[in-house]
Amino acid sequence: MGIKAEVFYKEMNVAIVKDGGISAPAILSRIEPLGCSSKVTTIRNYVKSIKPNIRPHAKATIRYESKPGAQIQLDWGLFGYDDHRGTRRNIAGLMVTMGYS
Repeated sequence: MGIKAEVFYKEMNVAIVKDGGISAPAILSRIEPLGCSSKVTTIRNYVKSIKPNIRPHAKATIRYESKPGAQIQLDWGLFGYDDHRGTRRNIAGLMVTMGYS
C-alpha cells in the first residue's frame, strides 16, 4: 500500500470515528472494498491512538432538571423468584423515582 493510500485510509478512519465511534471490524468492512489491505488489529491500534483526540458530536446523556413534584421517572422490570414449590417464576416490578429527589 502506497503512502497516498495510507494517508487516505487514516483520514477516512478519523472521519468514521468522529461520526459514530464504531468498532474496528466495522471500519475495516467499510474500507476493504476501497482497496485497503490492513488487518483489524492495525485498524484497532490506530483508532485507539486517535480516539483521545476526538470529541463526539453529541453528549451521550442530556441532564433534565425539573421542579419539585413536577416529574417522575418510571422503570419496569421482571424479577425472578422461586415459589414455595421451588418453581421459578417472574413477577413484574415498577420503580418510581421523583425527578427532584
